[in-house]
Amino acid sequence: MVVARALRTAGMALLTLSCSVAALVSGSITRSERAPSRVMAWWGRALIRTAGCRVRVEGAEALPEAGAVLVSNHQSYLDIPLLLSALGGKVKFVAKRELGAIPLFGPAMVRAGNLLVDRDDPREAIIAV
Repeated sequence: MVVARALRTAGMALLTLSCSVAALVSGSITRSERAPSRVMAWWGRALIRTAGCRVRVEGAEALPEAGAVLVSNHQSYLDIPLLLSALGGKVKFVAKRELGAIPLFGPAMVRAGNLLVDRDDPREAIIAV
């Protein structure tokens, strides 16, 4: 059981690392958010599968075409991959600036069009949006 959990965790870390690189490279080549967003969506689905979860989406057709604001309550480490797996490359996040400091992952988030804000400076957060 412990070995299986360690292997699953290592697989998730490797998946995150490789998808971060893929998002950075695809964004650099295309100069667009579209390809990195697709990589993020694939990462979300793959991470959920690696974690051994099954997802059933209900009501996605009710989301407006113009967009919607969805708020995650972070009850799990999987809420972000779950949103990505359920909604695909159409998801953008507002995240804390500290995530941008994570090598490869932070720049990949920015390349995919996500906003990183300083939670200690509400004015800067409003300007960023």
